[in-house]
Amino acid sequence: MTTMRQQIEKAITKLVESEPPINIGRPPAAPGEWAKLGYDWFISGVPSGSFHGVYLAVSPAKLVARFGTPSESDGYKVSGQYVFRKDNVTVCVYDWKETTLYDRRGIDPSELWRSQSPLHFHVGGPGEEEERDLVGWIRSQLGEA
Repeated sequence: MTTMRQQIEKAITKLVESEPPINIGRPPAAPGEWAKLGYDWFISGVPSGSFHGVYLAVSPAKLVARFGTPSESDGYKVSGQYVFRKDNVTVCVYDWKETTLYDRRGIDPSELWRSQSPLHFHVGGPGEEEERDLVGWIRSQLGEA
């Protein structure tokens, strides 16, 4: 019988060895436009790095309106995430322990992603500079820069 850890490691290995990233959601124009904007937006692949204290304060509904439905994550501490890549650097934007997936007193994930109220999303990547760069880019895409 395989353990949960073994199942997760197998899934991660499958993602890492899979085809190149896939663009999702509502792209701003034709395929490849994200690269012209500075980022490739994708859901397959494993983010590298960790959280360095950088947040993005924005309503979940604004992210969904601009970038489409977030990709699923661990289904426990994170209900959804957006993964971005620039120059082979991967950075994620995700909710952290906000929903009923983690704490029954939290908000239902579907309600969270429809919410117009700002949420402090975690931004995780290889370092603070890359994370702040992504936050600035997202703000520009949302018309907030």
